Amino acid sequence: LQQTGTGLSSIGEIIITADGKITASLITDYTKKDSDVESAVKEIRENLKAITSKVIGTSEVTLNDYDAEGNRLVRNQAAVIGNFCADAYRTVTGADIGLVQGGGVRAPIKKGEVTYGDMIAVNPWANSLGVVEATGQQILDALEHGAKSAPDEDGGFLQVSGLTYDMDTTVPPTVKTDENGMFIEVSGPRRVCDVKVNGQPIDPAKTYTVASTLYILTQQGDGFTMFKGAKEI
Repeated sequence: LQQTGTGLSSIGEIIITADGKITASLITDYTKKDSDVESAVKEIRENLKAITSKVIGTSEVTLNDYDAEGNRLVRNQAAVIGNFCADAYRTVTGADIGLVQGGGVRAPIKKGEVTYGDMIAVNPWANSLGVVEATGQQILDALEHGAKSAPDEDGGFLQVSGLTYDMDTTVPPTVKTDENGMFIEVSGPRRVCDVKVNGQPIDPAKTYTVASTLYILTQQGDGFTMFKGAKEI
């Protein structure tokens, strides 16, 4: 297996010789090119650039996904770019809560003009945005599932809007998942605590509206099974 990066950024080449030796490399450019294909690619890129270079706003600060030491932020702690995405989900939909899995946040937003292409770089997926009705208990389970690996990285770590929570990583994780990493239950003490929605303690029995990608809400991506069957708004 040769990892090639996101968005066809390179081609992976693996060579297996007759005596069983294996070498792997990444190809990002090559000299022998078909002129017709190269011309078509150039035209497509120019058309895309006309769209992605459009300025859609400005940012007064840089919204980082990595810290100054090169540590990724979005998969094990609250990060300003994750908060921004979750705020956007909640603002656009009017939901009580916005949730974004850290693994879905793939780029920073730099201070200054922000283009449409910058936004695509942050969320380069074909996921759709949705809203479901979920109980406070389902939300608590989702937060616990997202925090199960911290301080290690987990693509399912949740960036949030409309709620706050504390996470005690000295509490051993008690989330149970099946062989495919799908959430089953929390079997013991919880590491997520002091959860508040709009400044008020979350009510496990209350129904809240939750905005996120359908990857989480309906497709059980990253193992988020607790929202399965939730009413879609």
